[in-house]
Amino acid sequence: MEKYKVVGILPGRVHTYSHGIVDLSEELPENVLDELYENGFPYLEKVAEIPVSQVGTKKADKPKSQES
Repeated sequence: MEKYKVVGILPGRVHTYSHGIVDLSEELPENVLDELYENGFPYLEKVAEIPVSQVGTKKADKPKSQES
């Protein structure tokens, strides 16, 4: 479900022009992250969206007979 990751700085409090001080180490509302990203905020990188049906699931390991 996460659409963005923090890059270039350690997650923590950052002053933004549009939203004042935000804490990137906490979960922020999706609309705030969208606005920051769309306005060119340099510390957010878009990542592939994970379908809700796959959240919390883990890919099964390959059986040893199929490993190369």
